[in-house]
Amino acid sequence: MLQVFHDRENWGDLEDDASGSWLVQWVEHPTRLLDRPDELPDDYYAEPTAMGVAPVASIPSFVDHRGPNHDRYKRIADHLTAQRRDDPNLFGGEADESWTLTTAWEDDFEPPQGIETSSLGRYGYHERSEDVQDILRAKLPLKPGDNDHVLVFDIAGVDALENWFGDRGHLQVWIRSSDLRARAFDQAWCILRTD
Repeated sequence: MLQVFHDRENWGDLEDDASGSWLVQWVEHPTRLLDRPDELPDDYYAEPTAMGVAPVASIPSFVDHRGPNHDRYKRIADHLTAQRRDDPNLFGGEADESWTLTTAWEDDFEPPQGIETSSLGRYGYHERSEDVQDILRAKLPLKPGDNDHVLVFDIAGVDALENWFGDRGHLQVWIRSSDLRARAFDQAWCILRTD
């Protein structure tokens, strides 16, 4: 089980300090998932609020797709976004044999408008901007053996975090590739994206 705790205040900008602001931890044998981590100082702690987040495997955003067939790529990306949002069979729910979704190439397929999803993996809802690159280079300098910075979670503000900052953005959890391999999630850096 991978747990993410955040104080809901630190934006993770260049001038910010992570001390006590968040904790990302790997739990080998989870029992009580909302126990207070010992590493969090008392003055940063409030009763935990469980977020109803169901992240799924991610694909590169069409915004970052610079190759040919950009429009076709956007259409299939929209289709996968709609499927991730609407499929009642995902996330361990009750199977619904009657559920169908038109494919991206059918005439009656309508791409979702403004739907943001929570992602698990290398790709988030926002494109990978130079501002974010500057933060990661400063806060998580690459070590020998690192390939890159890896986006672990991209948690949508809509629904899951609506009592926090509504639909203003996403919470992203970044880590060095070497720390990810070592499960050193205490080395992660969290960024609130509102761009």
